[in-house]
Amino acid sequence: MNINMQTFYTEDGILLRGILSRGKEENETVVVHINGRGSGQFNNMTSRMRNFYIQNNVDFFSYDQRFWQYGEKVFKKEEDVGKYSVEDAQKDLKGALKFIKKMGYQNIILEGHSLGTEVATKYLNNNFDDKISRLILMSPSDHIEAMKNLPKTYKEITMKELKEAYDKALENVRQNKPDEIVLDKGMLGVYSAKQFLECNSKNGGFNQFSYEDNNTFPNITVPVTIILGSKDPLLPNISKAEQYFNNAFSNGKTFVFDTSHTLEGNNVLEVLQDTFPKNKMKHFFCKKKGKINQIFILLSVLFFLGFLILIFNR
Repeated sequence: MNINMQTFYTEDGILLRGILSRGKEENETVVVHINGRGSGQFNNMTSRMRNFYIQNNVDFFSYDQRFWQYGEKVFKKEEDVGKYSVEDAQKDLKGALKFIKKMGYQNIILEGHSLGTEVATKYLNNNFDDKISRLILMSPSDHIEAMKNLPKTYKEITMKELKEAYDKALENVRQNKPDEIVLDKGMLGVYSAKQFLECNSKNGGFNQFSYEDNNTFPNITVPVTIILGSKDPLLPNISKAEQYFNNAFSNGKTFVFDTSHTLEGNNVLEVLQDTFPKNKMKHFFCKKKGKINQIFILLSVLFFLGFLILIFNR
C-alpha cells in the first residue's frame, strides 16, 4: 500500500490536506470520500474504508474539509467550526475533485458518509461530471426527522433546547447575524445560526433528504448505492428511510444492515465490492494499456465492417 499526504487549494484559496492511498497495481479508478461533520479523515471508519478499497485495488482519496484541518487550523476559534457553510463544503469538494482529475484518474466513485452524503448529492445534482461513474451514500438521513430522536440518544439535549436554538437561529439570520452561535452541546457539536438552519430546515442545503417532501434528484443518473444502519440513532424510522431512498434516485439501490451510523460489519463491505471494477476488469482508458486497447477495438470494428461489405457485394 502506498499512502501519501497531498495538498490542494480550493477556488477561494484555502489550502486543504488529503491522503491518497494506492494499491500495488497502477489504477485509473479512485474513490473520493467525504467525511461527516463530526470528524476529519483520521477516524476509524475512513481508515476501514481505505484499507478495504486498497485491498481490492481501488485507489482511495480522503480529505479534511476546511473546518477540520489536521495540524493547521483554518478557523481562528473552535466555535468557528459551526460556521462551515454549504458553499464552503462545495468549494472543498470541487477542489478535491480538481486535484484528483489532475492526477490522471478517469473513473471517480464519489462516496459520502453522514453529512458528507449531503455534500456529494448536492454536487452531483447541480453539476455534470462525466468522470464520476457512481455515487455511494453511507448513513444519509432526514435531519429534521433525526432531530426528533436526538433527545433520546443524547441525554445532554432536550427538545426544548433544540426548539430554542431553532428560534434563535431564525432571529439571528433575520438580524443579519448568521455566524452567531446558537447551539454548543458536546458530542452534538457547535452550530452557527446559518448552519443550524441549513441542517434543520426544509430545503436546507444540508437537509436535502426530506421524507415528508419526497425530494428526488432527477439530474443524478449514475448508479447510486445507499447504505443504512437499522441501529443508526439518526434514523428513528428505518422503514420510512428505506422507502424514501428507494424512490429518491432513478438508478438507486438501498441496503439496510443491522449496524450503527458508522456501518461496521462485513455485509457492508460485500455490497461495496459490487460498486467498482474488479482487479482484472481494467477500464477502457487504462493508463498503460489504453492505446493498445483502443487500437485493438478499432481494428476489430474495421474488420467487422469489411466483412459486412464483402457479404453485401456478393
